[in-house]
Amino acid sequence: MIDALVNIGLQRCKVGRDQWPRAQAQLRQAMLGFRRAGAPAVTLKTCERFELWTTFDRFRGAGWQDGAAPAFSRVRYGRSALTHLLRVAAGLESRIVGEDEILGQLRRAYRSAQEVGTLNVTLRQLFQSALRIGRRVRRETELGTLGESYARLAVAALTSWPCGGRSPLRVGVLGTGALARGVIQLLPAAMYARLIVFSGHPENARARLGGALAGDPRPIACLRSLLPDLDAIVSATQTKRALLTGADLATRQRPLLIVDLGIPATIDQRVRHRSFVELQTLDQLEPETRPAAQAIAAAEAIVAREVDLLIRRSEKGAALRHREAS
Repeated sequence: MIDALVNIGLQRCKVGRDQWPRAQAQLRQAMLGFRRAGAPAVTLKTCERFELWTTFDRFRGAGWQDGAAPAFSRVRYGRSALTHLLRVAAGLESRIVGEDEILGQLRRAYRSAQEVGTLNVTLRQLFQSALRIGRRVRRETELGTLGESYARLAVAALTSWPCGGRSPLRVGVLGTGALARGVIQLLPAAMYARLIVFSGHPENARARLGGALAGDPRPIACLRSLLPDLDAIVSATQTKRALLTGADLATRQRPLLIVDLGIPATIDQRVRHRSFVELQTLDQLEPETRPAAQAIAAAEAIVAREVDLLIRRSEKGAALRHREAS
């Protein structure tokens, strides 16, 4: 079962911004080829990665060879493909290590394949195992708290921001995911005079943020019009385009702090050149290395043990089927 697993993966950080659209288009063509061949497949697509898992016999049956894989992609087989799947589920392959969003994205990818009928027994069992192991890693290690450390650093940046002497601040938070929720929960109420939460679907913001929502939900399309009213912005969302550019801040006449926790960056880096604007990015906000290293090591140990266990179970099952057939 494990030997049959194949993964074709693209990661934005390794492809580069300029080549990313072309690489995605080529992998989409690969997906169409698998569908036409009736091959089982699960596809995971996020702002940071585009991945496809299938099985080896149908991989060959769809006419694919190693050299025909999409440009910039990496093809993994067997143990390597399984290990990668579990690492993705655990959050070990995410830019913010341990973030929760990827587990939900993987679950939706699995359910989508289930709904369209592209799951076979191998993919069903392995993805169910991956989701279970992803939950276990977050339950048994501190990996899931690393995202919170970035939220704390973002709040610390706001706390130390002089902002032209204005206190309390008028703050905008972009996003309603786990990272945005962490920032909102950690912001002291006395620190802000107004808190606006921007999202693509503000009508769902209260449901997504629950008790964390202490602010005013607004559509992300209103961000530019409300910029003059804001002293600080924390971007904690995912997007394929820049939410703010240098042109949006060309007439800014008072200090503005922007903390960009986006994956990939959601704020055009050229805003740094604008007067009165300070931009801090994810790369500048590093949590303490020791707790992070310990949590990562513990998560990797769980993944390694689970890979060995799944392979042993697969080998025992294959041996049993062989004896029954003979």
